[in-house]
Amino acid sequence: MVKLHVNRDILLVLLSILVQIPLAILLGHYYDERSFIDTGFLVSSGLNPYQPHLITVFSSNPDLTGINPIIGYPPLWPLLLGLIYRLSFNIVPNFSFTGFAISFE
Repeated sequence: MVKLHVNRDILLVLLSILVQIPLAILLGHYYDERSFIDTGFLVSSGLNPYQPHLITVFSSNPDLTGINPIIGYPPLWPLLLGLIYRLSFNIVPNFSFTGFAISFE
């Protein structure tokens, strides 16, 4: 009989992940989700997310239309959001799916 010895720290990390992922999906901050989706759209469209733009392509969701909230993160984060947007919303045009994909960043 083989006894499996699991380190207590690894068990705590796994438990933490199991708790945090569902909470991140359900409790994404409204402003951050809007800002991240808008930033992903701008970067994937080749626009500068550090300048204000009038976004009108999300007509099905009035919360995402209008002047985008300007992001203040370093360039790597907007590039990652652009990639996530391109891989999620451009394939499955659903805001919930895109928010779900962003929550795994």
